[in-house]
Formats: sequence, structure tokens, C-alpha cells
Amino acid sequence: LILNVLPVFDGPTFLDMNCERDIMEETQEECEISVENLEGAEFSFRIASENKLDCRVEEMNLIYLGEKDATGSASCVVEVLGPDGTRSDSYQLNALIENVNDAPEIISRSPELEIARAPEGRTKTFSLNIKDVDSEPEVRWLVDGVVEKTENTKSPKFELTKESGNYVVEAIVSDGEFDE
Repeated sequence: LILNVLPVFDGPTFLDMNCERDIMEETQEECEISVENLEGAEFSFRIASENKLDCRVEEMNLIYLGEKDATGSASCVVEVLGPDGTRSDSYQLNALIENVNDAPEIISRSPELEIARAPEGRTKTFSLNIKDVDSEPEVRWLVDGVVEKTENTKSPKFELTKESGNYVVEAIVSDGEFDE
């Protein structure tokens, strides 16, 4: 009996990688992938899972981006595959996403038209629907450039009763950093 003992294929394995772990929301980061490949076999990568972190591999770089409006702990798992396509090792990137203040966004308004009409002496109601995931916005209602009302809400309303004439009604939405 002759026993032929074959070497075990030790596919490529990840080495320590120097990836930035404290990242800003919606900011792309990149780090070089370090792989030990003792047998010189062909290999490839795939993203096995993602949690609040969008990841992709380009050549030997891991590119990752915190998802929009995501904060806190995030991760993605990258797998290195041997020549037959089976996983030989995996690497989990754990990151901490810090919030970035997004500008408030006016989702809808009433009236929708640029020019609104109202009978003299009758009240015309103006309203907004605002999206701001980071804060409660401040809304300043102006008539002909003069502030008439200020409120902190995502569904502001303003009522106006005037004599016959033309008036410019504006709403300035601010989160303290950005105006819409």
C-alpha cells in the first residue's frame, strides 16, 4: 500500500488592515486590503453582508460609505475566495458612523402655485411639509420681507388676511446651519 499525502490548500487569508473606523455619515473611505497568499493561487473578493455600511472592493482596495442618515455602529463582511470560488477567509470591518447635519427639505407646500389668489378680507392659509432627520426646523414666515411668524415644527401653517394688493409671502426653513 502506498499512501500519497497531498498538501492541504490553505487559501488566501486576510492580514491586519488599517481601515478608518470612525467615519462621517455619507463620507466615502478607502483602505488597502492585505491578503497573505502563500500558494500564489488566484483569488477574488465578495461582500458577504452589510449593516448601515455600503462596501465594495476595487482591485485591492475596500471602499466603504456610511449609509444616508445612518449613525452608530455599522459593519460589512468581506470574503476572500479561492480559485474554486469557495470562501477561504473573511474580514469584518466594524465602524462607528457620526451624524452629519443634513439640510431641511421642503417636501410639499400649499398652495402649490407660485401665484395664489384670495378674496379681499378672507384668510388664506399657507402650509409646508418639511423633512429634517437631524432636528426640528425653525420656520420664519415673511410678508414683503417682514417676519410675521416664527415656529419650530415640520408642519408649519401661516394664515394671512390682507386688503386688495400684491404681497410676497416667503417661508424660510432653517435648522440653524442650513436654510431652505
